[in-house]
Amino acid sequence: MKSSLIRTIIAFLLLLVPSGRFASAQPFAQPPIQADVLSRNVPADGEDRSAYSCDVKSRPYVWFDEQRNRAVAFRMYYPAVPKSRCPIILFSHGLGGSSSSCSYLGTRWAQAGCVSIHLRHVGSDESVWKGKLRIFRELRLAYARSWSGRDQAEDMRFVLDRLESLTASDPVLTTLLNLDRVGLAGYNLGSLAALMLAGQIPPDGGPSLYDPRIKAVVAMGPPVHPSRLGQGGVYSEIDVPCLFINGTEDDSRVGSTTAGQRRIPFDSITKNAQFLVRLPGADHMSYAGHVLPRRAAADARNHAAISMASTAFWISYLHDDKEMRLQWTAADRRPPVGSFVRFERKILPTNETAFPVPEMLHSDQPIDFPYHEYQEGMLYESTVREEYPTPQRPIRTSIPQQPDRRRRLGRGRA
Repeated sequence: MKSSLIRTIIAFLLLLVPSGRFASAQPFAQPPIQADVLSRNVPADGEDRSAYSCDVKSRPYVWFDEQRNRAVAFRMYYPAVPKSRCPIILFSHGLGGSSSSCSYLGTRWAQAGCVSIHLRHVGSDESVWKGKLRIFRELRLAYARSWSGRDQAEDMRFVLDRLESLTASDPVLTTLLNLDRVGLAGYNLGSLAALMLAGQIPPDGGPSLYDPRIKAVVAMGPPVHPSRLGQGGVYSEIDVPCLFINGTEDDSRVGSTTAGQRRIPFDSITKNAQFLVRLPGADHMSYAGHVLPRRAAADARNHAAISMASTAFWISYLHDDKEMRLQWTAADRRPPVGSFVRFERKILPTNETAFPVPEMLHSDQPIDFPYHEYQEGMLYESTVREEYPTPQRPIRTSIPQQPDRRRRLGRGRA
């Protein structure tokens, strides 16, 4: 009887083991995902929309950085049948994430003809909290070790260096990967890593991590270290187009960055084209998704907007699609960023975009939308009625102050 019970338990445990768990490693490829078509507001006549839509496969990798004695794992999303050489996007997760974080973006970007590489950063990944009783305590400890984002940035640089080395020796990879068009993306700490590789001064005061191979950046909820508040020069060397995606309720639950401070990089960069998408009601967990199912509907809406905006941005600046880029830069057009989001742009004036110059830059009258404003040689333009702090002008509100309700009801005392 006892031996029969033991055999039953062993048989049950074997059923819990995934098939192939102890087999030799095989290249992983998920089933092809049904391709969709990126919707454009102003399609060109006779345009082949299928040029930016294809089936997607993904595969995990683990490389080892001998110089830093550090394993770097990642998942690669790539077009099943590439139509041309694919631009590269390196994606860095936030604190407590993994290479599976924001998989919806890896899938969508690969459908748009890019190779999207989602890294897993040892020391700031999901292993710091999974299976722990005091999750936020563990996250705070991990943040204290990785707040600078330097390890994440060096992981991204290592993968890019390794791809260059492999491409140089493999003619097949040469025909598949376009390492002349490299974009970086990330959320929270991952966006800090991306911005440092694009030229931001590291918050830890260490050596610069600037990498001239970077052509564009998508930064979601970038943190701003308290020691760098008010120091606009931190971002003065960034000279690539950036798309910032922030939640209006994105107050950090571990660090000190508030939702309002997350727009500081956008406001501070004074070169190239800069864009800001603000998601109403989105918080710190909205980029990768919440655990609780009650937030599923809001996450689905935010993910659709993030996916749409970021894909259109990559098509503009990595695929060099001039028709799509015009939607980002022309004053009379709006890129496909979602109808419910708040969108702002900051563009250097050129002959291609003739923006009207306002008669008064610092009027006390409420500004009606859309409005344009020159500042530090750059052009600000917003499609929403919303004011924001700048180095020249403190933030103010155009909403009249309401009288004290207690006084109005006669219960107040002078």
